[in-house]
Amino acid sequence: MIFFKFLKNYRPIFRDACQGLLLLCCLSLLTNCARIEYRTKNSIPVYFSTLPNSSEVFEFEKKIQFFVWGFSPSRHYIDVDSVLITNGIREASKLHIHEFMSWTDKLVSFVTLGLFIPYHIKFSGLMLKKGEG
Repeated sequence: MIFFKFLKNYRPIFRDACQGLLLLCCLSLLTNCARIEYRTKNSIPVYFSTLPNSSEVFEFEKKIQFFVWGFSPSRHYIDVDSVLITNGIREASKLHIHEFMSWTDKLVSFVTLGLFIPYHIKFSGLMLKKGEG
């Protein structure tokens, strides 16, 4: 009985604390622990400047997924060389790697409360195709 009397006297404090906790939970849905690490074995030459024989533009995307707010897997490893070779690129210049979430990815992450987080990685630049040069 004393406990209920205690709750009645401190109801506004508990209400404010619950609202703050709810706000904190909603804000935590906007963050995650997902990490993407890019690696290379230096088997594909990548140049910062434009190569004279690399006038063809390439652009492709790779999808990756994280689970449970990015804790599983805690880190994705992307082998840049194998991604470029798979897409037929022998040499690259002006390579740009852009990580992003489309609006549907954000919606899926929100609906699943962060249990499933899809990402897109876009690779773009100038290339020298296999067999050229």
